[in-house]
Amino acid sequence: MLVLAEISFHLSGNPIILFSAIAVAAAIAFFSYRRPLPPISTTLRIVLTILRTLGLACLLLAIAEPVASLISTTHQPPVVAVLLDQSQSMTITDKTGKRDENIRALLRESPFQPASGIEVRYYGFSNRLQTITKIQTDSLRFNGSETDIASVLREIHNKRDDENIQAVVLVSDGNITTGQNPVYDAEELGMPVTAIGVGDSSEQKDVLISDVLANHIGYVESAIPVDATIMSVGCDGSHVDVTLTEGSTVIQKKPLMLGPGIFNAAMQFEITPKEEGIHKYTVHTSQVPGELTEKNNSRSFFIKVLKSKISVALIAGAPSPDVAFVRRILALDKNISVKTFIQKTSSEFYEGAPTQNDLDGSECLVLIGYPTSNASPDLIRTIRYDVEKQKKPLLFIASRTIDYEKLRLLEPLLPFTISSATQGEREVAFTLTPGQVENAMFRFSFTSEDEQDDPRRRVDRWNSLPPIFEGDAPYKAKPESDILATASIQGVTLSDPLLISRSVQQTKSLALLAYGIWRWELLVRPASYHQAMLSSFISNAVRWLTTREDSRRVVIAPARPLYSAGEPIEIKGQVYDENYSPIDNADVRVKFSNGTDTSEYPLRLIGNGRYEATIEGLPEGDYSYTGIARVGENTIGEDRGRFSVGEMNVEFLQTRMNAPVLRQLAERTGGRFMTIAGAQSVLRDASNFPRLYPKEIRHAHEFTLWNSAWLMIGTILFFSMEWFLRKRSGMM
Repeated sequence: MLVLAEISFHLSGNPIILFSAIAVAAAIAFFSYRRPLPPISTTLRIVLTILRTLGLACLLLAIAEPVASLISTTHQPPVVAVLLDQSQSMTITDKTGKRDENIRALLRESPFQPASGIEVRYYGFSNRLQTITKIQTDSLRFNGSETDIASVLREIHNKRDDENIQAVVLVSDGNITTGQNPVYDAEELGMPVTAIGVGDSSEQKDVLISDVLANHIGYVESAIPVDATIMSVGCDGSHVDVTLTEGSTVIQKKPLMLGPGIFNAAMQFEITPKEEGIHKYTVHTSQVPGELTEKNNSRSFFIKVLKSKISVALIAGAPSPDVAFVRRILALDKNISVKTFIQKTSSEFYEGAPTQNDLDGSECLVLIGYPTSNASPDLIRTIRYDVEKQKKPLLFIASRTIDYEKLRLLEPLLPFTISSATQGEREVAFTLTPGQVENAMFRFSFTSEDEQDDPRRRVDRWNSLPPIFEGDAPYKAKPESDILATASIQGVTLSDPLLISRSVQQTKSLALLAYGIWRWELLVRPASYHQAMLSSFISNAVRWLTTREDSRRVVIAPARPLYSAGEPIEIKGQVYDENYSPIDNADVRVKFSNGTDTSEYPLRLIGNGRYEATIEGLPEGDYSYTGIARVGENTIGEDRGRFSVGEMNVEFLQTRMNAPVLRQLAERTGGRFMTIAGAQSVLRDASNFPRLYPKEIRHAHEFTLWNSAWLMIGTILFFSMEWFLRKRSGMM
């Protein structure tokens, strides 16, 4: 409803002066036609006087710059936002029935009528909000691949003021598969959330593959361990077969007897690939009679298999426990082959001096306590030349016998600079830099079912390692380097870097600026846990170093290798010229094939050499793709890979209604929690909703009358009519 509140005029000068000037203009016009020659009729004299007065008044108004202000108000009705969960978990059938049908039945009853004067708007969501303009229960599609309630509430928060949303009704099973805990975002809304729980909150009989852990990269003829976690509920005494397959080929098959209640079992498999390339594997468990759903009985993953192992050359300044510790860890890794060279004298090594072929044949160079004062300057220069020429990654581990003057010869290769060194040393603790716990170097496989992937626990594990030794801080991180860990003494964190990484111009280096790391393994308990932790760290460091930054001119790939049925496929591409400058005028296309059908799609430019496309409607199956970028008739490059559509979705990992989350959302915001069975009667009663008020919006409009075309037209019209009448009367 529009209400006219106020109309006002504003002048740049004093209005009294303006009106006085108009009065003077009227007087001048009157006296101008008091005794005209030749004489004219009284009527014509009055008309001419009025026209001149109006023309002069228009001119004076333009000079005074009048502005008219129109202030109006509108009353925007309050809005109740009804959020309908459209994720795939809503297709589950449990003791309460089929969840999506329960939602359709609720909507057919039209219960969302809290009071007159209140508008109800419907939104569907899975990981983002979608407006539903017209509710047609048969057209609702419950095909979302993930549920992110927190981001949906943030979107409502952004719409709140513009659309006058004052209450939220959330219809969901409460199972969050991505994003943050939504309670904080619900509190930030500043409005009540009525949570309607869909589904049964009790555990349902089911068996599923809850997790699969395997390396993303493997090597031909090298064993790759695969750890699968099988979870069951209410299947006590049932027997299932857990199978690892590649396509239709069974790699391993193991029996498993399920235990009572909520039962978890860890099973180990092993893959030894025969060919390089991208391989897809699936862990599958057989069905249990009467289980809730079969959509979570399998889980697939991809492994990129490379041709050979990582070749490492280890050069040490002298025998030491650290050398033995690192060499043993590298030797235990089946994907790493290591050659060791330990210096004996200035020209002799226990295993023979490293040759140029030894250096050229290695993919990564590890220096432990090297160079010492006995090191040959010629060998140091050879190492530097080899690393610079081949952009070879370098891992440096300090020792008390380092010769810092000779180390300066290698300084351009290292992630640190060397300041003046002293002979002292001190005992320090290894302390992870905040935020580095998620770094891939510090992740490791768990040694027992009791261990969990808890970042805080990992930080505690690393920061509680036995102290090691550091020289008197001769090192300073280069500006482009990242400090992964620092030293601390008696709980006080110092600025001294202990672990530094650097990646510049496709060359990587990593430096551990302390020694005595053998103490990490031998002086802690349980030794098995820390052995796995430290072994993973050394191996992960070598893998990070040897993983080259992608130097291809054309990179085209899906956002991830596995998609759920009905989920849009996101394709991203990057195109560069010979100098690796972005190309923005390329024709980029990607071709999909599932063995029987082939389809091609163009990618659109989004800027700076980046392209993207969103493909919908691909049938379930395994796909290979080829992406090609062209400029005119010239092919810039191409990229290939694989992905799958229709694999098990995280929406089926948690099958019961998450009532605690929904109840907490309601309680923290002053709303109510109810199950869908009792929602119809509650929502029909307006008293169950808080008092909602319309929003008064004031609109201010200003019109600059002096700059108006109508004012100019009026001025010209009045003077033109006066001239015309004077002309006809013979006064000109």
